[in-house]
Amino acid sequence: MNQTTPTSHTAVPGDDSSTLVPGASSVVVQKLMSDETYVWTSLVFSVVCTVLSLLGIVGNARAIRAFLSMGLRDGVTISFLFLTCSDLAYLTALAVHAVSLGFAMAERWTNYRTWFSVEPFGVYVFFSNVGILIYLLTVLTTTYLALAKCMCVAMPLHFKNTFTRKRTLVILTVFLVLTVGSYLPVLVYMRMVDKFDPRTNSTRSVLWISSKRDDVRDYVWLVRDVTVTFVTQIIVTFCVIIMVRCLRVASNFRQKFIGHRVCLARKVIATDVSSYNKNSTNSDVNTTYIQTVSQRIRLPPLASPPSVKLSSADVSVIQQVVLISFVYIGCNTPKLLVDLTAMLVPDFTLGRPYQNVYLTAISMMELCQGFNSSISFVIYHRYNTSFRQHCGWGRK
Repeated sequence: MNQTTPTSHTAVPGDDSSTLVPGASSVVVQKLMSDETYVWTSLVFSVVCTVLSLLGIVGNARAIRAFLSMGLRDGVTISFLFLTCSDLAYLTALAVHAVSLGFAMAERWTNYRTWFSVEPFGVYVFFSNVGILIYLLTVLTTTYLALAKCMCVAMPLHFKNTFTRKRTLVILTVFLVLTVGSYLPVLVYMRMVDKFDPRTNSTRSVLWISSKRDDVRDYVWLVRDVTVTFVTQIIVTFCVIIMVRCLRVASNFRQKFIGHRVCLARKVIATDVSSYNKNSTNSDVNTTYIQTVSQRIRLPPLASPPSVKLSSADVSVIQQVVLISFVYIGCNTPKLLVDLTAMLVPDFTLGRPYQNVYLTAISMMELCQGFNSSISFVIYHRYNTSFRQHCGWGRK
């Protein structure tokens, strides 16, 4: 960290481009949110997001250890492990991203009298893009989990043996290749370089962005982020509705069947007692006889039709997938709103009158995504007995 008296500047020149730096004071008059309000909001976000990310990193690291200890015997466990690894990677990038934003706001707050040898806002922007790259893997894995369990529950005879361990590994590997390959063209046009920064009146490592990146980014954003985000949101929502309905049908059937068995048992007891009362008036003997009859009755085991036949293990897995999907739907909604607003409001972007609002909305979106990647450990621990045992917390 250094201290100088910088000159006023809002852009960092590149070799063939000029990179806008939202971390500096805005040239364009901002609407709805002043620069000072944005700085304070960003500082709060930096602290909250850093704490959330660190907690999520610890939880996901323990989850990975637990899944490996359980053994990768089926496609569902492999998918859970893959999702956990993706969440861990995203939270690591988000932690660096949040800390860098805090340092960038500290520079701006002091008008660059206090600055760092590596431009914090450049690191913030770069790792924001790294997070975008990684988070698609979480989106695709969550969608695969929801779709696979939905099909197995809705049509078990057709899809019971479809999502095998080998096929799951192939599908998840394809997801990984698509995730990295689809966003790598954006990252190759970004890097940290040593250049003179007029804001600090010194040479330091700053973010360089090629002018070619804009064309690539717009195409990737439309196809990769907007389209995939909307499609997966619809798929996961329908899968959750179907799985919840199947769980409800199975639960109602079991309750009705158990109620029928109880009524049958009472009728048998009442018939036997009524017959016995004709030959005896001793109430103590009658009570003893009722208990004997109750113990003697052996009803057939609980059964259910194939469409709702779910074991306790099946119910546990479905509950985990439903909750993970439900959290994903809620946490993915802010991204949909940001993308929709960006398409409808031209000024809702960098260098425009709603720049501060846009950056704040992005921060809230990232906070929701961080929560989505952090909460999975709690869900596994709550609904998976084997996970609790191998995790070492709440052993039963």
